[in-house]
Amino acid sequence: MVLVLLIRQLSYCMVVDGVSSKVTYIICSVPQGSVLGPVLFLLYVADLADIVPEYNISLHAYADDNQLYIHCQPEDAQSAVLSVQQCVSVIEQWTAASRLRLNIDKTELMWTGSKYNVSKIPDCCRSLTLDGAQVVRSDAVHVFGVLLTPNLSLDKHVTAVSAKCFFSFDSCAACDAVSTTSLPLPSSTRS
Repeated sequence: MVLVLLIRQLSYCMVVDGVSSKVTYIICSVPQGSVLGPVLFLLYVADLADIVPEYNISLHAYADDNQLYIHCQPEDAQSAVLSVQQCVSVIEQWTAASRLRLNIDKTELMWTGSKYNVSKIPDCCRSLTLDGAQVVRSDAVHVFGVLLTPNLSLDKHVTAVSAKCFFSFDSCAACDAVSTTSLPLPSSTRS
């Protein structure tokens, strides 16, 4: 099987008050909304799946959202933290070499397990230092759209979804009340 990519040369320029800037040609990237965009991105980041297992860490990826998982007993938490820090350091080097950027600001840490086991994790392991930035433990994280807590309860997720639904229903009711009471009917529908 042969994959043939036909990518036209893209360019852009700015036009302000009828005056055009110099034309600049785009030599790398994929147009937003392109059918090939997701496929090319996955091919571009495929090496990430080879890096992570070297540190006994699991990777779950969806588009540009990547999550690392490592299993350990509470007494092995320090070595798990070290593995994650080393792995993320290598990922940062790889992203820089691949013209990508790891967003530490969106990075979250959560220990999961029974309340008893999570309480046994040493204080030194309650945060990570990644690229000089401190990533503190979260009480809940989004895992592909689902809000999970350390004991893997869905309570916070259900509360958040219920609140959104209530707000939506309340907004619909307010719109319905306004539309039926304060707006005149069109003349063609009056009897």
